[in-house]
Amino acid sequence: MAVSAQFPIIPEQWGQVFLGVIPLRAEPSDKSELVSQLVFGEQYQVLALEPSWVKIKAQYDGYEGWVAINQVQKTTHNSVSTVPKIVSSPWGKLEKGAQKFWIPLGSELYGLTDQNQLLFQDTWWHYEGDFIPNNTSTSPISPESLLATMRLFWKTPYLWGGKTPWGVDCSGFVQQVMKLWGVKLYRDAYQQAAQGSLVTSFTEAQTGDVAFFHRDNRIVHVGIVVQTQHLHSDYQQDKKADYHIFHAFEAVRCDILDGKGIFNTSLQVYTHQLAHIQ
Repeated sequence: MAVSAQFPIIPEQWGQVFLGVIPLRAEPSDKSELVSQLVFGEQYQVLALEPSWVKIKAQYDGYEGWVAINQVQKTTHNSVSTVPKIVSSPWGKLEKGAQKFWIPLGSELYGLTDQNQLLFQDTWWHYEGDFIPNNTSTSPISPESLLATMRLFWKTPYLWGGKTPWGVDCSGFVQQVMKLWGVKLYRDAYQQAAQGSLVTSFTEAQTGDVAFFHRDNRIVHVGIVVQTQHLHSDYQQDKKADYHIFHAFEAVRCDILDGKGIFNTSLQVYTHQLAHIQ
């Protein structure tokens, strides 16, 4: 996809990420809270301008925030007719001669050819790595496939606002895992809690369901349910427990899940109170 980096950028234009990952901040300042990230290839709409900063709205999940203007590049928005392939390895590599750089899992490869050639910045680059089509999920995800995807994030350190294997928060982890299987979720846990249908009984939960946790009547945490029977023994914290949960807490980890909440086997305490599963 041809890109122009000419300025000024004006509201209602579209941009696309051509760095591995860029920070999305709450306010137009490097010192402001990191609220999310955009990864390579993601598109966004320009909403407003400040000196050195641009307020944007991500195409994928509608999340809004501020990015530095020197990390913004214009593009032609063509999401209707162009469906990207999605990087499905922890990272992929783009090369052009002696130049190369790494892009994280979840990156979007618009216009990738059968020869793994990608056009951006007015030149062709070669992509090396795994990818999957970005199709809407029409069939259940097998437990084995889901677990393989979650393991790509195993031991990734917790990072507020992060959504890559280099640092991820709880809702970013769930969103990116589901993205690889064509399930589109919003960015924050409380937003995700409004999607899907409720599991009416805890004992009816299945591998791949999403569990939400609350404090003071607010959704504050989220993770992915795994039935212990589907879990490799290396990840099982208690073989007698019916359920475990993969979630980002200090790092992406696996803990025991029951009707009360998450029991952290390292701390030997309940760390999160279960709100509901869907």
